[in-house]
Amino acid sequence: MEILNNLKKQLEKNLSIDFNLKVIANSSSLSLEKMDDILKLKIRQVPEKGKANQEIIAFFKKNLKPLKVEVEIKSGQVSNFKKIKINLLK
Repeated sequence: MEILNNLKKQLEKNLSIDFNLKVIANSSSLSLEKMDDILKLKIRQVPEKGKANQEIIAFFKKNLKPLKVEVEIKSGQVSNFKKIKINLLK
């Protein structure tokens, strides 16, 4: 995915990135798209008991490999609009 490759390049250069994310929970597919100045992530989990947030974190950790990253939801834990921070771990 071009979006994920761009995120990897930014992480390698800056060691940390912040971005806005719109989440579509309970989707039939898993996908990441760019929408104007925001990323849109479709996930399968339902937004109950932190399940959707866990899937978001797992998605970025898995898809940014081989980089080792820490993914944090800075705001929007109970919203479909979130601020995400990803740090490159050494």
